[in-house]
Amino acid sequence: MKNPFLAAAAFALAMPLSAQTPFLVKDINPGSWPVGLSSDPGGFMLDGNTVYFRATGEAGTALYKFDGATTQLVKDINPGAATGSLGRLVRVGSKLLFGATSPDGRELWQTDGTAAGTQLLADTVEGPSSPGWWNTNAQVGGLAFLSASTGLWVTDGTTPGTIRLASGPAVILGTIGSTVVFRGFDAERGMELWKTDGTVAGTTLVKDIAPGVTTRNCATY
Repeated sequence: MKNPFLAAAAFALAMPLSAQTPFLVKDINPGSWPVGLSSDPGGFMLDGNTVYFRATGEAGTALYKFDGATTQLVKDINPGAATGSLGRLVRVGSKLLFGATSPDGRELWQTDGTAAGTQLLADTVEGPSSPGWWNTNAQVGGLAFLSASTGLWVTDGTTPGTIRLASGPAVILGTIGSTVVFRGFDAERGMELWKTDGTVAGTTLVKDIAPGVTTRNCATY
């Protein structure tokens, strides 16, 4: 998987030599410090010749893009001064996917780089009581695996292709070939080591290391 930070560095080095002198690209959140607030840009991802990132401005924390010449707000997902609390971006097919907070709660979103093409991909829990977090931790083939407070999810970038593989809090640990390894929780075993091939049938317990509901911390595997 391409490292987005290394890719962003390569993008910067590929720019004309005259552009390598540091310069302000855009004052997204105007005002002088400490009276003004920092836009605190972060979560950079290079996609083709465009860098996508989150920043805080008049629209709160929202999705922006920079094409080497101009910086634009892609969409204010959570209208008003409230934060959109955007997560890491990842490309799946023709879209970029990310977790974001909106009036629908925190859900999985998609964008093609336009305001019209920035839409909710899957409303996994109806209403504002939605998953507390969405993290895209692994990609295998054309699938992205996401850990959330509601379980482990997989998506091919489409709404019908976004499914839950396991219920309960899940944290992805890594991949072994085409297998995704994660720690998952259920009421019978507590937190244990699991694996998945991207299907519900292929999502299975690796080993019940501490039998019973005693939670085992698998974070260091």
